[in-house]
Amino acid sequence: MAWLTEIEKAYLAGLIDGEGSISIKKRIKGKPKRITPEYRLVITVTNTCRDVIYFILDKIKGMSGFYTKFERIRNLKRKPIFEIQLRDKTAELLLKEIFPYLIIKKKQAELGLRLRETFSEKYNRWNKIPSTIQEIRENCYQEIKRSNQRGIK
Repeated sequence: MAWLTEIEKAYLAGLIDGEGSISIKKRIKGKPKRITPEYRLVITVTNTCRDVIYFILDKIKGMSGFYTKFERIRNLKRKPIFEIQLRDKTAELLLKEIFPYLIIKKKQAELGLRLRETFSEKYNRWNKIPSTIQEIRENCYQEIKRSNQRGIK
């Protein structure tokens, strides 16, 4: 994402601060006695303006690890909703680019980047993941879950 200008980085940071979320998804899969949690970094931006989502798509073209939903209508009296999710490596690359410009979601970005630091060829889903790495991942997950909690904390 080195092709982003400084203005585009600032704009994307503002979009994520205002209209987006940075989260970690946890999924447990495997046989009951061999449960290994899987953690994924996810950035979601939701907006009623289709052009916002197309702008992001244009900036990440050629990359994988994203998902889009177009014209999800919640209520016939409201505008349609457009959404994009960036996952794992794509989310990590974007966070590294926009990190200096984030204000509101800086803590969540730090946790997401800390989570992604634990991923390497050595620690992937096909190899046994040490308990220390699992502990770091779980701590990142719990902290980001608390910081994204709705209501009074």
